[in-house]
Amino acid sequence: MEYYRHIDRTKVQYDFICDSDSNGIPEEEIKALGGRVYKVAPYKNLITHLKDTYKILKENKYEVMHAFDNTLNIFPMFLGRIAGVKVRISESISKGDKNEKKTLIKYALRPFSHWFANCYMANSIDCGIWQFGKKTYDKGEVSIFKTVINADTNAFDDKLRESTRKKFGWENKVIYGFIGRYVPQKNPLFLIDIFNEITKKQENATLVMIGFGELENEMHDRIQSYGITDRVMNLGRRDDINQFYNAFDTFLLPSLYEGMPVVGIEAQCAGLPIFFLRISLRRQRHPNLHITLD
Repeated sequence: MEYYRHIDRTKVQYDFICDSDSNGIPEEEIKALGGRVYKVAPYKNLITHLKDTYKILKENKYEVMHAFDNTLNIFPMFLGRIAGVKVRISESISKGDKNEKKTLIKYALRPFSHWFANCYMANSIDCGIWQFGKKTYDKGEVSIFKTVINADTNAFDDKLRESTRKKFGWENKVIYGFIGRYVPQKNPLFLIDIFNEITKKQENATLVMIGFGELENEMHDRIQSYGITDRVMNLGRRDDINQFYNAFDTFLLPSLYEGMPVVGIEAQCAGLPIFFLRISLRRQRHPNLHITLD
């Protein structure tokens, strides 16, 4: 959407083909920018999904199509080829974990990632190599379009920080923040394990979680089992997250795998120290804040 908001739409226009059960499709904004939104059957209804998608591609006679469902792109790329779409872009935006059942199909389809596409794209070098192979990347055949955000919108705002912390009663607390889906990839149960150890060292630590997903009940049970219910706030799904990047003191995202997550970049832009995989950055809001995670 950030690329779409800033391209010359008098020369290039987009239609968006989305699964009907997708969350957070900015339909009104897309329409205001001149685009159209088509909804098709979800992937779990694969045959109907393919039929719906093929019909749209065939009827609209697109010159270019772009799919970003990783190795699952083989399906829309095939449909685009038989529908006569000349430029077919397959993008890799994440990797996978062999131990996660949901991503087993990603690994099964990875050897066929080149099929039916004639342009390769990724949001990071690692993702490009993971999906298309190092040889393909080294040949310069994978274009890297990094995840982008609006740096002005996401910049640190001390007034917004002060007002948000006052609104939620966080003035004298150290706030550890998480924004993401409550799914195995994001590793939220381990996040709670981490925070439980933090509570043993910091009496004024609070964990604030923003998101939704299939692991929410398990997360709640684990929080209760540790006896830290009063130290954790689950704010659910929200659209007004910019204020929280400003109000947090640090950002935790212990994902099992990632591509180039938007939340990580937005947190960096707001100056947050990040504990993200093996990378940590620190800002000078709490100079005495130091965590060692083994």
